[in-house]
Amino acid sequence: MKLVYTFSSQFTSEMYQTKDPSKILTAYINYYRRSILSALEVGYIVDFYISRELIYNFKDLKINLITIEDIDSGLFDFWKAKVLKERTDDIMLVDGDIDFHKKISITNHDLIYDFACSTGKEGDDIKKDKTWHHYYKPYVNNLTELGIKQVIPEWTGKRLDFVHNIGVLYFNNRKLKEIYVERWFEFNDFINKHILDKTPYTAVGAQYMLSEIINHYNCSSIEVTKGTYDHNLGIDKFTIPTVSTHEVQTDKKKSFL
Repeated sequence: MKLVYTFSSQFTSEMYQTKDPSKILTAYINYYRRSILSALEVGYIVDFYISRELIYNFKDLKINLITIEDIDSGLFDFWKAKVLKERTDDIMLVDGDIDFHKKISITNHDLIYDFACSTGKEGDDIKKDKTWHHYYKPYVNNLTELGIKQVIPEWTGKRLDFVHNIGVLYFNNRKLKEIYVERWFEFNDFINKHILDKTPYTAVGAQYMLSEIINHYNCSSIEVTKGTYDHNLGIDKFTIPTVSTHEVQTDKKKSFL
């Protein structure tokens, strides 16, 4: 099995609402370098799909670099879906802010994923409420009103107990993978047709919709075992960075600040 990383610089300004994405890009490069080095250390073979202008930052690493171009989508996870569509070999998709301690255990579940992002019931928990109301509710409701169920038959538009975070994504079920990829590109087309500010809908297409599909078909899924890696997820990795935001860190000993 290969680990596959993807990163396009096309979305950085939109994702983080900045006119000067240089510090964020530098941090991203350093997080990816650190993650890839940790993956290599535990024994993974790595493929990395990356924007042409950034590829030189990784040429010293013993990985397979694949150049990608800008695409007609406002969704940050487009390249994850494209890789899943094009590749039939045994791969696991991973985010570039994961630091591995050991290899991920492969079970016989239909899906292995990063962690269950709790959204809970209304008033159940402040953090769950914030996650649902900030990242999902307004976009899910808008898409439901626009009639997305006509193209995504598994769509309910309901508040789920949790959504599957895809910082790690591994399909054991070929049919589930095929349905998810097909629905993702239908989702992308729907977004392109109906939505102007597309990027905020990324998590809905990548994670909420995956959860809807898994629930609809009663598929099995499991989180990665705790202690397998550290995941520097969210905006905190830029507001309180553990890598340099000013220069690319090529010395492994200096990869942590």
